[in-house]
Amino acid sequence: MSTASTINTISRWLNYLLAIPMISLGFIGAILTTIIFTRQKLFRHNSTIIYLLAGAIMTAIHLPSIYLQSILVDGFGLGVFNTNDIACRERNYLFYVTTVAAISFPCWASFNQYAITCREASFRNRWSSIRVIRLVIIGTVIFWAIIYFPLIFISNSVNGICVLVDGPFQIFHSYILTPLVFIIGPITLITIFTLGTIRNLRSTTLQNRHDRLE
Repeated sequence: MSTASTINTISRWLNYLLAIPMISLGFIGAILTTIIFTRQKLFRHNSTIIYLLAGAIMTAIHLPSIYLQSILVDGFGLGVFNTNDIACRERNYLFYVTTVAAISFPCWASFNQYAITCREASFRNRWSSIRVIRLVIIGTVIFWAIIYFPLIFISNSVNGICVLVDGPFQIFHSYILTPLVFIIGPITLITIFTLGTIRNLRSTTLQNRHDRLE
């Protein structure tokens, strides 16, 4: 058996043993999270939970629609988007929009924790409003759908591989946008808002102690 054949065989077995169970468990987890959060009335009115619910729903859409296609291609060589330009464009576009949207909602949840612990009532009430949160969720999905819209025009099937065609947006996407939205942005935002939340809680605790002493 040749080296290439051995690698292909190992890849298929890894898809059987690892990828499919992991995607299945992730999908089931997202569905269960959605069910739990939507059935409890208390959760439906918790601003932070709503953001996490949006992330769970996006994950439930993302896992079967995107990674299942990847398994069919990488593990079994059955993917249509490697030979069809339209399918290639659809796959790339949905992959990035759903992935980045799912990443965004934990960032919003972190910001929400900061907002609801803020001592400024107007700021706290504005960003904990259920109506505002729903608009933020919808706006987030629309925003990323617009940002990644150019992918539709630079995705093509070349020699049986779905790739991004070289050009200005491809360079911007690979070297600026992807590191920013997948790594730098989420880590920075969650860190800033988590530290801000801790600072707000400490300030509130100190103020409460001061009020009791008076």
